[in-house]
Amino acid sequence: MVVTGASSGMGAEAAKVFGLKGAKVVLAARRPERLQAVREEIESTGGQCLSVPTDVTREADVSRLFETVERHFGPVDVLVNNAGCGLQARIVDTDYEPWRSVLDTNLTSVYLCTRAAAKQMVAHGIRGHIVTVASISSFYSGPGYAAYGAAKHGVLGFKRAAKWELRRHGIEVSTIFPARVETEFFGSYERQPALWQTLPARPVGRYIVAVASGSMLLRIVARSGLLARRLGALLSIR
Repeated sequence: MVVTGASSGMGAEAAKVFGLKGAKVVLAARRPERLQAVREEIESTGGQCLSVPTDVTREADVSRLFETVERHFGPVDVLVNNAGCGLQARIVDTDYEPWRSVLDTNLTSVYLCTRAAAKQMVAHGIRGHIVTVASISSFYSGPGYAAYGAAKHGVLGFKRAAKWELRRHGIEVSTIFPARVETEFFGSYERQPALWQTLPARPVGRYIVAVASGSMLLRIVARSGLLARRLGALLSIR
């Protein structure tokens, strides 16, 4: 299985839980040192893990990632699209390069990785599962979040199409829409969200695992715990 954005936050937490459950985990992100740290933690608990430094916005990098996965562990059966970045800026103050970076990281990466994973699954007859971590910004947007909102709305449209296209191959497509999560995501923002407005990364990571595992009971338990800890935050799946 492959987890993108696995060097920190929700991706790292989900990868650790997958490792504990005996999955062969492939970590993908841009920061090799952080990937190595997560890999070592997974291996220290007896998990099987491979870290592949990857820029998921680059087609060549994504192709190399999935070739590496197939070579080491066989064709992928689970993909978690978790890579993302944010931008807080008014439209008139948003330069093209930051705009492009937000769309590529949040949307283009989902297309590239979903396509690569689906090709392997279809070619090998694998009834796999593709999970994408989107955002409540897939439904709502606001001042200062034009780039991020546009990208996440795009993710929702793409995954709806993918769900219909891939179902005939027995491939499940799920999308999670968490509210704000305690990650490095907000590090560059002028105003940090209040603690009560955010979800902790660890239980969200567990929820990702529950969704990918197809366990309705685990989803209910994980969601209940999240809502109990952060009454003002939202978490949904489609």
